[in-house]
Amino acid sequence: MDDAGAIRRLRVAGAIAVLTIALLTCASAAFLAWRYTTAPVRADMVNRSGLRRGQSVFVLYRAERLARFPNATGDLDAAIATLEKSQNALHDLSPQDQAFYERFIAAAKAVAAHPRDAALRDALEALGPQMYSIFYDTTVGYSTDANSQRIRSYRTSMTVSAITLIVLGLLYVFVIRPGERVVAAKVKELEERRQRFAAMFDNSSEMMAVYDAQGRIVRGNRSAVKRLGFAPEMVGRHFTTHVAPQDRETVELAFSQAAAGRASEVGISFIDVASDEIPVLASLSPIIVDDRVVGVVGAARDMTSERQFERELLRGRERFRSLFETSPNAIVAFTPEGVITEVNVAMERLSGYRNEELVGKHASVLVPPEFRDDASERILRFAGGEARSYHLELRTRGGTNVSLEADVLPIVIEGRSEGVFLIGKDLTREEALARLDQRDERMRALYRIASSPEIGGSAQVDTAIALGAQALDMEYGFVSRLGDGLSTVEHRFGPDDGLLPVHASFATVESIGENIVASPCATAVNDLTVEPYASDLRERGLPWKSFIGGRVIVGNAPYGLLVFCSERVRRPPFEQSDRDFIDLMCALIGSAIARQQLQDELSKMAFHDALTGLANRALLEEHLTRAIAQAGRTKDLVAVHYLDLNRFKPVNDLHGHAAGDEVLREAARRFTAAVRAQDVVARIGGDEFVVLQTGVRDDDQVRSLATRLRVSMTEPFTLASGVTVDVGVSVGTAVFPRDGVDAPALLRFADGAMYREKELRRTAV
Repeated sequence: MDDAGAIRRLRVAGAIAVLTIALLTCASAAFLAWRYTTAPVRADMVNRSGLRRGQSVFVLYRAERLARFPNATGDLDAAIATLEKSQNALHDLSPQDQAFYERFIAAAKAVAAHPRDAALRDALEALGPQMYSIFYDTTVGYSTDANSQRIRSYRTSMTVSAITLIVLGLLYVFVIRPGERVVAAKVKELEERRQRFAAMFDNSSEMMAVYDAQGRIVRGNRSAVKRLGFAPEMVGRHFTTHVAPQDRETVELAFSQAAAGRASEVGISFIDVASDEIPVLASLSPIIVDDRVVGVVGAARDMTSERQFERELLRGRERFRSLFETSPNAIVAFTPEGVITEVNVAMERLSGYRNEELVGKHASVLVPPEFRDDASERILRFAGGEARSYHLELRTRGGTNVSLEADVLPIVIEGRSEGVFLIGKDLTREEALARLDQRDERMRALYRIASSPEIGGSAQVDTAIALGAQALDMEYGFVSRLGDGLSTVEHRFGPDDGLLPVHASFATVESIGENIVASPCATAVNDLTVEPYASDLRERGLPWKSFIGGRVIVGNAPYGLLVFCSERVRRPPFEQSDRDFIDLMCALIGSAIARQQLQDELSKMAFHDALTGLANRALLEEHLTRAIAQAGRTKDLVAVHYLDLNRFKPVNDLHGHAAGDEVLREAARRFTAAVRAQDVVARIGGDEFVVLQTGVRDDDQVRSLATRLRVSMTEPFTLASGVTVDVGVSVGTAVFPRDGVDAPALLRFADGAMYREKELRRTAV
């Protein structure tokens, strides 16, 4: 029963009690009134003495009447017997009435003894009226007394009833009713507290649970049920069932503190029903009743989104850093006091100062002498105001002034000014600024490529090269990798005319390549028809007449070159904005290549054998599944050759595992040399290899490859120590769809065929 029901029952019980007493009082009064009006008192009903006296007198009177009829002797005898039995009523009569009563009894007895004696009867009859008078007077007197007593009792009863009703009414109004209101208010307050706690507990976005003093789960709220998968069977289990093993000791210590009456907060990991770890910030607080800890309530906030936010924040900082460093505009950051905290590469280039020469110095070092007096005041004003644009003069290291169009932006963090950003554009390059819209558009396009999640790795580089060629109006674009005095084309944009295709290697044109490699910034030549460029290009048969390019840095190390070439002399000439664009593209391409290298490395670790560099079992099964699906459409055959090295174990036993690793690497090289480029060679464990042969038309091709694989191992192996060992190979082959219709079936069949060949060889020996 809820608290509202208890209040209703309390009110009903009080009302019933008052009404019951009132009804009983009213019923008593009504009954007395009814008795007074409908049942007058008779003399024989007033009291015991009056009853006896009235009975005796009535009997005497009846005997007197019966004495007048002598024939009714039976009644007379009965009356005399009654008279004799009523002797005890004599003390209720007055002395005179008692004497007369005794005479009357004596006369009655005489008549009873001599019923025929007329004189005796006359004497009894003469006594009768007086005896009747005594009966009448006595009866009326007692009736009057009795009625007076009844009236007094009635009035007293009605008065008591009225007083009782008034007292009950006052009691209900001034005692019971206020008590009900007080109790109802207390109960309502308790119910509201309970409902608030229940609503807070069940509707809280945080995971919450109640534990008893021993750490057993009593109840979990909806968030805990949804996030952790609390189920009814969790009730009664220890809290360690949903705490990560590495954090259980920490939680047990915090729970002990909460059980001792001290709240605590810890950063831990929970385990959900799927056994996944969830980072949380958990707080444990004691539940205290009557100064005694009866349990612990725990609240945990899921920190997954916060961790993700931290990662996104870090990525945002990295993006800002990339934008800051690669921006073609000169950027410098000051504190509100005017101390330089950061400068980018463009500012270094524009001012002539290196980063370490500026950071920590006052901004006045970049201000012409005539403006230094108010430099600090202006910076403070900028820091507290809105973003504004100004025309400023920058003092370079060489002592010259450079006119800037500067955007001054306050650095506001958490509503508090932390300093000023100054972004300056060199106004000495008016022609470049005349095409600001075109430059900004290509910059935005480049930023979109850099930030697009759909474009990554190699595709991002190709997209950037295409954008660069279009923006710069150049026919060709190349990204090449430097190594061993050669450049190898890795990405290409331009007509499909066979000129420097992808993977082509060539000696770097000295006059062009040396300029690009030696310069930290982009290099451009508007006319390559002049020396020394013309001779170098003629010698290599290259038709270019202008170029622009820069170095690509990957992982803080030179990687290669980004070059755009044209068969036309550049008119109008390249501008600084074009070089800035190339610098930004080089940074983008370097970042994309670094990410691709990382992905390739991770992919190689996941899908390639660390010792031989061959595909591992996972990658083999992926290729095999894809080859089976394609063969089902083209009706080609797919062959699986299962290889196991012969006499490999003695190499390990006699010469050591290092020698065994040499043999495995050499075997991998020989197997790779024996197959086509489209075939896959995989090492699946120990000295076992698998070759996947695709695009097979007939069994002759299958047998031919198996023969080449066996022949590849007939040549002895020469180890680094100079020792020569002979290692052969056993080959088992399975063909789709004849020997199996899926990858596991084909591998099992080829494995069995290989072991049969190995057993035949062992038997033959």
